[in-house]
Amino acid sequence: MRPETLRTAVEVMLELAREAGNLAVERVAQATIMTKTDGADFKDPFAARAKNLFSSVDLECQQLILRRLAACFPEHGLTAEEEGVDQPSAEGPGGPRWVIDPIDGTFYHLLNNPDFYAFERRRDILAKFDHEDLKKQFGVSLALIEGQRMLAGAVNFPRLSLLYHAVDTEGVWCNGLPLVLPSSAPDTLVLSRSLPELLRRRVQNPQISLNSVTSFRKILKGEVSAYVVPQPYFYDIAGGIALLLGAGGVVLQLDGTPLDFQVRRCPQILIAARDLKIFHRVRDLLT
Repeated sequence: MRPETLRTAVEVMLELAREAGNLAVERVAQATIMTKTDGADFKDPFAARAKNLFSSVDLECQQLILRRLAACFPEHGLTAEEEGVDQPSAEGPGGPRWVIDPIDGTFYHLLNNPDFYAFERRRDILAKFDHEDLKKQFGVSLALIEGQRMLAGAVNFPRLSLLYHAVDTEGVWCNGLPLVLPSSAPDTLVLSRSLPELLRRRVQNPQISLNSVTSFRKILKGEVSAYVVPQPYFYDIAGGIALLLGAGGVVLQLDGTPLDFQVRRCPQILIAARDLKIFHRVRDLLT
């Protein structure tokens, strides 16, 4: 992709991350809450329930993003979470493609909807999450790839007023200011709730992931050293991957190979780490 085209794409990406984030906040109280079946293969009942959730606001945010991208970049491919959107690039399989999760962390987004408490049957579980900080832990995620190259990505946490973005391997920014990984971080790992219990037991005092964008943000802030998630969908992790790679981190599959950016779902456990040494340490724990 030509540099001037990439610059334009980054400007549009940031505008859309902001607009979709604002829409998510403005419309959540009126959201129609629904369920789907994508999370049925999760062993953890809460993980399955949270993964199944979506709302009319997820769809509204996605439609806003897709319409603008189709108008600005009609030749680019589009992959998005809701409704199975997977439109190929006009340039073929390795052509530019946008990967979108309109709201990563729908469960936490819907904590801001008063009707959610009537919709959700497990009141005992829901009560544990009725906390103002948790209501902010959702984000709009976009990434632009070309072949196996991560060109750019953005994640907007609208209720935290934090907009992260990365461009290729040039670096990562938060609210327009350059961001670098802290020089050190605790040995703490953040694990996906869908990671098998047998593997979770091998890790001492892990944090349990709220969602992918929040987990990647924890690495960027130096709160944890790595994030482990089994067989994630690419739209869930693409924006976070762009940020971590831009900051100099690593994202590899359990066998040490890079993730194929052309697949809809990673076939292995994925490890996102602040550096290669930590990746190897985490892999040794899990194998």
